[in-house]
Amino acid sequence: MSFEDIVKKADWTKVFMVRIQPAKRIDTGSWTQHGIYTNCWRIDYDEVVVEVEENGTSYTECTTLLELQNLSGGMGFYYDEDNQYLWLHTSGSDDPGGVSGNYFLVAYHWEYYTNIQDEDEPVIYNGHYYLPYLRSEDLPDIDMAVSDYYQGGISLGFGDIKLINADGYFDTRLSTYAYEWKNIILEVIDLGVGFGDMATLNRGIIGNITWSDEEVIFEVLDPREQ
Repeated sequence: MSFEDIVKKADWTKVFMVRIQPAKRIDTGSWTQHGIYTNCWRIDYDEVVVEVEENGTSYTECTTLLELQNLSGGMGFYYDEDNQYLWLHTSGSDDPGGVSGNYFLVAYHWEYYTNIQDEDEPVIYNGHYYLPYLRSEDLPDIDMAVSDYYQGGISLGFGDIKLINADGYFDTRLSTYAYEWKNIILEVIDLGVGFGDMATLNRGIIGNITWSDEEVIFEVLDPREQ
């Protein structure tokens, strides 16, 4: 069954899924050189890194330390998920956090949120656990909008995405990671189809952020405004 068929059903359970890609500057950290692969330097990093930039240029993602060590010209990264290490091979093959000040390094990761609040049946999609910090009542009624999206190919826009902060989850994160002008993606599925058919409703960037003890509000902008 296609997603278009799903949204035509009289009764369907909407699961909203939000992905956000914040960033963090990492050249200010204290790095450790590998004892054998001397081009490779590491720091402890809790988030699964999906992209690294050096002075605005993207690094090549490697799958092993050997590949990273031998990367011609450097500018590569390898994330060791088992040990939570981020390894880099800079363009100069030297310390990413050295005193020379040659590097401006930024690491990106994805965060995952959903409106399903049942802890007994967590939302896991493509191996990623979606935190239940999205409130259904804060999202627009999009039954008709989804149908229009598929029938007419229109682009949907959403002004704000609100996430729960009652447990203080974002208190530290908002000061640790940069969310402004970073990617945000809103998707929706029918709970009954087991994530087989998913619709991407909006791809935007985060504008202004309003924060309180109860919630965090991300303004969603058109990527062309970046």
